[in-house]
Amino acid sequence: MQHLATNKNLHSHFFNSPLSGNQEVSVYGDEDGEGDTGDHWEVICYGQEWLRDLRVQFRHVDTRKFLGVSGRSFGRPISGQMEVVGLNSGSTGSEWQTAEGVFIHPTEFVKQNIHTEL
Repeated sequence: MQHLATNKNLHSHFFNSPLSGNQEVSVYGDEDGEGDTGDHWEVICYGQEWLRDLRVQFRHVDTRKFLGVSGRSFGRPISGQMEVVGLNSGSTGSEWQTAEGVFIHPTEFVKQNIHTEL
């Protein structure tokens, strides 16, 4: 997953987070979005596909931890920002729900892939 404004990748590794001591989650990569295996996440859907308003989890491929929030907030330099961390499966704060986004109709995706391959 890549941040649109900075092109940095959502990243994790075997380091403790600064506030809660869970697994640290940060950003990583160069200006082209190139990083390493610490940037790889797997989407876990509750059903056959990821649909709006349904919960999902994101599991870090290297460490097997789930993207979540610790419930703690930073004071400085980013006052009020929640600490995002890697958690064990089933932990409170490790489920996400889509509220906004871009819908790509399955037939549009197929058309784009066919066009790209030609």
